[in-house]
Amino acid sequence: MSHPDQAPGADTVGRTDPAPLRAFSDEQLDELDQVAPEILTRGLPARLVGNVDALLMSRLDERPWSTLLAAAACHDARRGDPLALELWDRAWDAFAGSDDLRGMGLAANVRANIAFAHGEIPVAVTWWRRAEGLLGERGEVAIGAAAHGSLEAYARGDLAGAEERARDALLLADAAGEPGDAVVALVYLSLYGFCRGDIERSAQLLDRALAICSSDPARNETSLVLGFLGTVAALRGDQAESDRTFALALERAEADDTPWYATMVRTLRADYTARWAPHRALVDARRAQQETAALGDTWWHGLARYGEGAALAELGDLEGACEVLQLAIDELTNPFERGFAQLELGEVLLGLGDRAAARDVLEEARLAFESSGARWWVTRTSLAMGSAQRDRGGRWLRLARTMAADDPAYDRLFTPAQDLRIKVVGPPAVLLEGRQLEFLTRHAELATYFLAIAGPEGISADELARSLWPDADPRRIGPRLRTLLWQVRNALGREAWRVQRHRDRVVLDLTGVDVDLHREALDRQEQLAAEGIVGAPASDRAAEPMGGGGGLVATTARPSPLVLLQGWDVELPPSLRVPA
Repeated sequence: MSHPDQAPGADTVGRTDPAPLRAFSDEQLDELDQVAPEILTRGLPARLVGNVDALLMSRLDERPWSTLLAAAACHDARRGDPLALELWDRAWDAFAGSDDLRGMGLAANVRANIAFAHGEIPVAVTWWRRAEGLLGERGEVAIGAAAHGSLEAYARGDLAGAEERARDALLLADAAGEPGDAVVALVYLSLYGFCRGDIERSAQLLDRALAICSSDPARNETSLVLGFLGTVAALRGDQAESDRTFALALERAEADDTPWYATMVRTLRADYTARWAPHRALVDARRAQQETAALGDTWWHGLARYGEGAALAELGDLEGACEVLQLAIDELTNPFERGFAQLELGEVLLGLGDRAAARDVLEEARLAFESSGARWWVTRTSLAMGSAQRDRGGRWLRLARTMAADDPAYDRLFTPAQDLRIKVVGPPAVLLEGRQLEFLTRHAELATYFLAIAGPEGISADELARSLWPDADPRRIGPRLRTLLWQVRNALGREAWRVQRHRDRVVLDLTGVDVDLHREALDRQEQLAAEGIVGAPASDRAAEPMGGGGGLVATTARPSPLVLLQGWDVELPPSLRVPA
């Protein structure tokens, strides 16, 4: 719709004109009454944003369709403006007075959208259900209302129930034969799949939704779909793709003049890219909080506050992160989403060394995630619990491994949150973020080196104990070993979960850890293969004592031997002296 002197048909919606602002004429309002149901049905009131002032200046008396369209457009353009509700009340009363069921159905949908934008999920669901009842199961608005109804279960943390409701809406859309009818249901299904940890299915559903939106430029959900795709890429650690997709989402939201979607995208980008872009995430989160406060949206305001806490944690302001995350916990009403902030707070408390407080908040988050069937979140929380309860780290790691699915998003959870390197070639050291760790005892440090050399198969607990305390009373070996493993975990801090005891074996999980021996061995194996030497061992772990300054010499085929644990007068446990 351009200038009030032009016919306000659907083909003119979205165009603006620099001419002086004037109210719509009676003829233009007559035409607007005719196209209003189609515009409302296809979700296009935002395309009237440039003409809202002109529309609101017009005489809308006894024109319920134009009045309802004005209410929807006012809501899209001026989130939080009470005039939107005033206009809606007038339209609803007119439709109810004439018993116009279609008008009442579309009005119920507009009312639900207004409540939804304020974060009033129960109120919104009530109105969407009313829209379903008035419109029947056919038509995009009715199908969309059915999909939106899934939020009732989601608000309780019932992901299975929410998914079932959204799936029913998708079946209705598929039966209708109109691809556009499926978009809302696909977005919700992708959200619930993401929350349940089925990352691949979420990506597939979003790709389908994006294909539908791309074929219909009039739809304005494209930016939100792109935002969720950016979130999936972030969870999988694909930084370049995530940054690119989020940028496209914001560009599209600006082009569509949908500030609410832009705020959602900024919130998602803050929440999920803080790990590699914390300064940008902090800006996104704080801007999103300002915008949601202005829009009266309490739901996304809480999520944006959670994003601020994540960004502050990545920037090293752990005290500030604790304060902001506690505010987010108090603000978020969905137990599942509150768990996001609780998990982040638990990890921050671990960074501050307050393991007792971390255990409490992580346990509450874990219970919320488990009851919701949130697989990825349970996996991440279990790993954090392994650091909080270091004496039970192995049990928590086994639970995390059991829950993990075959997807890069899960693999990324088992990579070090910090740069962890273990040097056993030459002078040994354990480096965390470039800082050499200090162990409470020499035995704890030596055990760490033995476990790093052993690799994923680990060492039997009995052999490790005999190597460290060859002359000890067998009755004292068990308590000594338990104390030793506690000392190793204590030194590793947030990576403590890596130290595990599986019945009679002790293992150090080396996923994502740089152990120089294994790297050297792989390089040598590749060199031998290139030289045509067959039958070369896969590992160069065979070792013998070295004279002089102590240490071990790894016996290798070629080139020169490796010197292990230089400066330590020790022997490797027997199983580590045999080539793998």
